[in-house]
Amino acid sequence: MLTYQKLGQWLFLGTSRIRDHEKNIWFVLHQVEVPGKLAMEIESSILLYWRDELQLPIYMSPESMPQAGYTETVSLDGLEIEDTINSINKLAAG
Repeated sequence: MLTYQKLGQWLFLGTSRIRDHEKNIWFVLHQVEVPGKLAMEIESSILLYWRDELQLPIYMSPESMPQAGYTETVSLDGLEIEDTINSINKLAAG
């Protein structure tokens, strides 16, 4: 999970492109090490939770994220970061 340094408002989930994101003022907020397939399942589960249960839309635009990943963003408004982190940890633990 990454957050945008410059304004501190947005959240991004994923780890495969961390260096590209760090170059664009994102930083790691939370990270767990899991096998690739499980990482994809966790990401899908969290995105489903954000979109379906919390009704949080995609926040960033493709133009604002040249390194890609805009579809995995939400505004921090209306999001409890600790809930997302706890969900990630539970899913990672199995």
